[in-house]
Amino acid sequence: TKRLDDSSDRVRVQCCGTLEALVECLGRDYCETNTGYLLKGVLIHMDDTNPEVQEAVCRAVEKLARLKPHVCRPCLHEVRDQHRGVAYIDRVLGQL
Repeated sequence: TKRLDDSSDRVRVQCCGTLEALVECLGRDYCETNTGYLLKGVLIHMDDTNPEVQEAVCRAVEKLARLKPHVCRPCLHEVRDQHRGVAYIDRVLGQL
């Protein structure tokens, strides 16, 4: 998730694609603690000023939420009021 802090939006969007691929490889038995750490590290970027980055992060979070909904739901509710816009958070929550 370190590349999500890159100054290049192109790199940040590509990082999200890599994150999606990682999530697809994880099994349902993947550690819930690490899922929470991963999610918390990327959720801040779903409130990015660039909509392209927001969308890319949202797609990755959607995949993670499908894998571990019981871990993701509370994290999403926790940050919802801290984001400038809630459309992406609500989009993921609506799929759970």
